[in-house]
Amino acid sequence: LDMDEAAREGAEKIWPQGNYCLFPDGAGRMSPDMAWEKGDAEKGMEESDVTAELWAETHSQYHVCLEPHTCVMHWREGMRELDCWISTQTMYDDRNVLAQIMGTSQDKVHIVCPFVGGGFGGKVHNVCKEYEFVALLTKKTRRPVRYVPSRAEETLCAMRHPARFYYKIGAKKDGTIHSVYLRAQRDGGAYTSSQWGFLLGSTDFVAPCYVKSPNCRYEGRSLFTNTPPCSAFRGFGYFESGTVFCQVMDMLAEKLHMDPVEFWPKNVPERGDLIGMAQGPITTGGIKHTIQAC
Repeated sequence: LDMDEAAREGAEKIWPQGNYCLFPDGAGRMSPDMAWEKGDAEKGMEESDVTAELWAETHSQYHVCLEPHTCVMHWREGMRELDCWISTQTMYDDRNVLAQIMGTSQDKVHIVCPFVGGGFGGKVHNVCKEYEFVALLTKKTRRPVRYVPSRAEETLCAMRHPARFYYKIGAKKDGTIHSVYLRAQRDGGAYTSSQWGFLLGSTDFVAPCYVKSPNCRYEGRSLFTNTPPCSAFRGFGYFESGTVFCQVMDMLAEKLHMDPVEFWPKNVPERGDLIGMAQGPITTGGIKHTIQAC
């Protein structure tokens, strides 16, 4: 039921391949590790005048939108058509999945979404399984079916899963970041459910992007646990990771006796700087001006 238990040697396997989520490593193989390095992060730490580090964990969170995931569906057997009134963030994906489940073509599935209401990642195709079993129920009964889940039922659909982060950041006396190291571990739930995106968001979208540094390394892993599918929650992992990153930056500013408003603008990327694993140029650069304006 948690990452430590899933990682324990001899733990019961949730899937035949084990409890680590496997991802393509770029060489045609599947690997549990996501890692990337620019420069030499370890040497960069040794060269730094000041370092700060922090272990942090985040807990599971539920979207709990004001309205539940209500849906109404009607299967017309003669036409082999499905009419759906649902609140969804991904109506085209839902149409594709429902067509496959019902054994009909996509043009026979009619999605009506008058409004989304609250979503924030809690109403995307990989988590709204109630739409699928209501579709099967209307096909079996040959009558329209309306379903309104209770809050307890809804929490079985999706949530932001727990995560664990270790950050170490080094800086020079003048306040310039010289090295960044991140180790991230995520709870993936019982299904991968876009785990690649969540892990990438927790690592690549933060460590080599939030600040400029000649040395940077991140490592990430995700584990299966016997819990509900995980879902996006206003972002794919970078909120949790970024929150911890900012705490370590504040610790560094304090050690350097610098005002964070002076410390951050020295290090944030500007237009044209290379960021992320792809080391592509950033096309905007308003973070420094935003900090100063605030």
